[in-house]
Amino acid sequence: MVIAAVGLNFGVLLYNFIKPRQITSFSIYLIALYLANLVFFLAARPFLMISEVYATWTLGRSMCIFYLYVAKVVSIIPVYMHVLISVNRLWAYIFPLHYRSYHTKSVALLISLAAVAWVHVFALSGFLVDILRNYRREHIPNCTSYAGFIMAWKHTEYVVDRILPLCFIVSAYTYLVIKRRQNEEGTIQLLHHNGR
Repeated sequence: MVIAAVGLNFGVLLYNFIKPRQITSFSIYLIALYLANLVFFLAARPFLMISEVYATWTLGRSMCIFYLYVAKVVSIIPVYMHVLISVNRLWAYIFPLHYRSYHTKSVALLISLAAVAWVHVFALSGFLVDILRNYRREHIPNCTSYAGFIMAWKHTEYVVDRILPLCFIVSAYTYLVIKRRQNEEGTIQLLHHNGR
């Protein structure tokens, strides 16, 4: 499955770089999503497999810190890229003239970079706890996240990183589907009223 995911994400990215004229302001978000997925799969999955196969962490302190960075920070970026895609669709539907006037490739790129910065600002605080905890020890028996043991932080992190984005995405697409159906029903009623 990892090979298929890497292949699919790499294929889509390669296609977009081969045909740059087909890159639109909306596809910037998709490219950012595919790139985030690709980085996560290439950086995290090998370490995850190593940590599941071996009972102790054999790759050293710096690789443990890199793995924790990818697991705690980079893994959240695809979630927020999905949120950006939802926001983009809402913006295009609710304010179509404003969207067409102001949404450019550079705006999409800046919004994507801002989302990555937001993830780093929020997720790095938990990551720093892991760095400080793992750097004090000479021998690392296993490379695990220690911030999860602080229950208040664990719950806050889970809500902000997973629950809120998921609720927003589901709400946004539910709203778009309802509005689309209302528009279609209004058009059908208008056609029947006019005798067509």
